[in-house]
Amino acid sequence: MKKNQKIRKFERFLRDPHVGDNVLKPPMSGVACENIRAVLRMLGYQVKFGNEYDEELAKAVLRFQTDNKHSSLDGFVGPGTRRLLIRKLIDECGAGIFDRMTKPEEDSVISILFLAADPTDASHLRLSEEFREIQESLKIAKLRDRFRLELPQLSVRPKDITQALLDVQPQIVHFSGHGTSKGALCFENQIGQAHLIQPDALAELFGQFAHQVNCVLLNACYSETQAKAVAEHIEYVIGMNQAISDMAAIAFATGFYQALGAGRQIEEAYKLGCVQIKLQSSIPEHLTPVLIKQGQVQA
Repeated sequence: MKKNQKIRKFERFLRDPHVGDNVLKPPMSGVACENIRAVLRMLGYQVKFGNEYDEELAKAVLRFQTDNKHSSLDGFVGPGTRRLLIRKLIDECGAGIFDRMTKPEEDSVISILFLAADPTDASHLRLSEEFREIQESLKIAKLRDRFRLELPQLSVRPKDITQALLDVQPQIVHFSGHGTSKGALCFENQIGQAHLIQPDALAELFGQFAHQVNCVLLNACYSETQAKAVAEHIEYVIGMNQAISDMAAIAFATGFYQALGAGRQIEEAYKLGCVQIKLQSSIPEHLTPVLIKQGQVQA
């Protein structure tokens, strides 16, 4: 099922709790399960991405019902439970959540937030060149009107990340900078030196924006650990499984956004980014980027 078809199905589920009564009880359709998991995650329940009715989903719904002192007499997710899910979602995220989640794909503009940090006590990176390559790739793209590359956020401090996510409300977040071999990402402190952010902290931050962000690209050395943590909340996350050179990082970003600008899906854009590394580098760094979709590393 195409993405915009899924969105319309989700819109019906969210707006009218009586729609699909015959398919929302076990065994439920894959789309229905996917919708219910998405709502539960937005409400803070720990449930992995998926489109199947299974024990994990059943337990998550039971926790939701118990937390809200609600007993559904009409099945696993009967109309009463679905109405409560919708009401809680509005309470947590506001009524505007429907506009953000159900806007038709062909009419929407995809916002890309570029975050960069290059601490003074770390080796210098060519971050401005990376941004320029992304900008040029999208500027000449066939579908350039569907993308908006926001002004770059440079020398990013921890508080800047949150503010940018709140202000810009991006669908794609691109971080370019340093990562440590222990899995931390290097942002900057008040005096421009490295400030390490651990995977659990970044994952919790993105958990607050799971209804908004669809893809996170961590273009930094050793960022696979961070990517796996963030992928608990975000559908598509890309990280690096080892150190990556400036040239390879820029090549990957170029190929990735060229593909998106041509209308390719994220999985295809990831593969073309890897191919671009292979075309430009004599070092086999094309195996360094790792794509995680719905919590699972893709081959």
